[in-house]
Amino acid sequence: MSQLWLYLHFSSLQLDSLYAELNQPVVVLDKAKNRIIQLNLAASECGIQHGMGLGAAASLHHNLQVAEYQQSMESDKLKDIAAWLYGCTSDIALWPPNGLLLRVHPMLSLYGGLEPYWRAVKQRLQPLELNYTYACAQTPLGARILARHGHKLISQTPDTLDDAIGNCPLSATDLSTKQQHQLSRVGIKRVSELMTIRADQLSRRFSHDLAIYIGRLSGHFSHPQTFYYPAPKFRQAVALLYGIDNSQRLLPPIKTLLQRLEQFLRLHDKLTTRLQLHFTQQDNSIIELWIVSAQPEYQAEHWEALMTLKLEGLQLSEPIHSIMLKVTELQEKQQLYQDIFAGKQGRQTSLQLVSLLQAKLGTNAIKGLCIGDDFRPERASNYSSPGFTESGPVDWPLPSMRPTLLCDPPFCLNEKVSLLHGPERIQTGWWDNQPVHRDYFIARSIQGKWLWVYRTPESQWFIQGIFS
Repeated sequence: MSQLWLYLHFSSLQLDSLYAELNQPVVVLDKAKNRIIQLNLAASECGIQHGMGLGAAASLHHNLQVAEYQQSMESDKLKDIAAWLYGCTSDIALWPPNGLLLRVHPMLSLYGGLEPYWRAVKQRLQPLELNYTYACAQTPLGARILARHGHKLISQTPDTLDDAIGNCPLSATDLSTKQQHQLSRVGIKRVSELMTIRADQLSRRFSHDLAIYIGRLSGHFSHPQTFYYPAPKFRQAVALLYGIDNSQRLLPPIKTLLQRLEQFLRLHDKLTTRLQLHFTQQDNSIIELWIVSAQPEYQAEHWEALMTLKLEGLQLSEPIHSIMLKVTELQEKQQLYQDIFAGKQGRQTSLQLVSLLQAKLGTNAIKGLCIGDDFRPERASNYSSPGFTESGPVDWPLPSMRPTLLCDPPFCLNEKVSLLHGPERIQTGWWDNQPVHRDYFIARSIQGKWLWVYRTPESQWFIQGIFS
């Protein structure tokens, strides 16, 4: 089988990654060269063009929004796209800062042809709302040249692909400006004209690197690729076009990240209980925020409810310029079974209610109760995580005659009572240097109160609890 490659060129990757609330002209500026390299439709309608200087562009619109070009931002976004595409195609090579190379020929038998394969890739890219051009070729460089020149060509016919590549100008290649100038001086302006020169002549008259490039473009030389493999973790960021100093206004861009997280968890059939948010402020300081759910979740709407409550208590000292969402702890899905005889229940589970209360009041403010494996009354029950028990079921019978209210600490008995039941001796605690030796009784006071009292070996009496 002959090789077939597909190249995706994202011409405005940083611009598409920015979060902007308003539909206003936005451009990305290459500060070193003082020229516009990316612009949205609103900026184009104002007359702004690629390659224009900032002064000329600003004169066309008084409220022009400018973002400085950051290659690292595009490279990070490229990895996010590759991880998302990994759900429908396997062999993906990163060509930073704005290109992806897909090896197509091993996937054709799986999808039944090139057209079904391309439909799957295109549908996969649609939710990301990115601007891109694409092209197929029999070599990686051929596909890259066609896509960068603006082609949208899906074909596996060799003659069609070779003609399209040959008609591309040298500016669509990866040749340096100096090499292009040298070639144009001898009348070579298109790729087809360059391909007619033998490799030995290119090496002798120009450079060895040029000969290797043409050899890889034509397929005579091998062009090995390093394929991307996604990490089993979620990590995505969104850059804000301008700083946000109100914590409630952070929710819309966070919702975008939560929707991507839901897609990631659906793809991997996973759940999570912890989200980690990093807010980068104007002074490059980081605010870290954890959102914890008592019940494993994947749906964005559940996390959004917790996020809304958590943001209410977030105080910002500086405007936020970027947001990163990270998830490192994933869990397997477990089927939840419901009793069909339990009647109609609410949509919210008990653990979801616990999550909302923890987000509102704090994780440590919500506690559960569990039985402790200890005969000492003050240690017979403990606090635990809500919905869970820290200890397993006790293997000794629980006494039935116990009060509902314990006094902590017990206080001296200073009134006359009648002993109605007892004694019950509790002598334990020798292992932790807090031993107790008590004889418990159920007593009744003159006022009619039912008390749980005990006597120490020194004949001192204390009230331990009150019966309801």
